[in-house]
Amino acid sequence: MRLRVQAADAQPSHEGPSGADFDPSTQGIIRAVTKQEQFLWIVQTAIIVNAVRLTVGRGAGGDVSDISLTGNWGAISDAIRVSELIPEDMDADTAADDYCTYMLSNQRRAEIQAHGHPLPCPEWFARP
Repeated sequence: MRLRVQAADAQPSHEGPSGADFDPSTQGIIRAVTKQEQFLWIVQTAIIVNAVRLTVGRGAGGDVSDISLTGNWGAISDAIRVSELIPEDMDADTAADDYCTYMLSNQRRAEIQAHGHPLPCPEWFARP
């Protein structure tokens, strides 16, 4: 995955500041997206999609604690901390799957039902 970052002082050449790849057609520096950024984008998207999926079929006035900002704040804010702990040999997709399965309560409940026992927090992001 590659991200285009607009350089404020971009000059039309094939090398950008610090020797980074430069795409003259966009006047932007191209750099690889980090595993941490990939993880955060996947988690952000998963939280949004999960909330939308949970709202389908709900009537007005129902309990929204599992889709509210307050209900998801722990998962949202902790994602920053966890993004810095992803093991070297784990890709962002696997890390995000581990994280969302454990942190999103409806996903955790589904795993518990499927396996018949509580789902432990993955060791790689558990708090000491």
